[in-house]
This record gives sequence, structure tokens and C-alpha cells, in this order.
Amino acid sequence: MGIPDRFLTDEALADLAAAAESLGSEIFVRTIAAVQTARKGDYGTIPSIESAEA
Repeated sequence: MGIPDRFLTDEALADLAAAAESLGSEIFVRTIAAVQTARKGDYGTIPSIESAEA
């Protein structure tokens, strides 16, 4: 189960990032930042799911 991409607007991602930051979830903050960066065309490394288990 996931969130359809039509709901993940730039504003929604910014809200998710702010919520993750306020909760201290650095892994989720980095993951959202990677998605935002990729959407801008900068295809750098995206954190793997294994990093979320640490």
C-alpha cells in the first residue's frame, strides 16, 4: 500500500518533510529531500530502504 503520486505534490512533500523534521525522523527527512531533488532533475543517490532499518 502506498500513496498515489497525484497526492504527492510539492506542497505535500514539503508538509511531510516539516512533520518528519518536527518528529526528529532524520531518515524520512533525507528520503523526502531526495525525492524533491530528483523532481528538480538532479538524480543523485536516493537512500535505500535498508537505511531506514538502522
